[in-house]
Amino acid sequence: MNFFSNLFSFNGALGLIGMVGGFFMIKEAYYLNHHIMFLGYFEKKFGPGNGTTAYKLIGLILIVFSLFVFIGAINLFDNSTLQGTELNQTPTEISPFPNNNTGGPRIAP
Repeated sequence: MNFFSNLFSFNGALGLIGMVGGFFMIKEAYYLNHHIMFLGYFEKKFGPGNGTTAYKLIGLILIVFSLFVFIGAINLFDNSTLQGTELNQTPTEISPFPNNNTGGPRIAP
């Protein structure tokens, strides 16, 4: 898939929404930590103020993940590749002995 067809797909839209959400999470980290959900574990484990830093890191991870979804490197909802011929092929027989043009197995001298 090229870039423009992925832009108008469900994965592209979800990637854009995720990136906007990640930027919002970074911008409003203080508000999220003190008014919506306090990350007490990070505050106890790493010291005061690190709950806000944890929200910023979560936002950054969300942006990177959503960028990969947007450009098509991670495909969340399209399973057409799983229905291809790759899974339906039968494995080929591999001989345990290499053939050395004499008709028999190769034996070390």
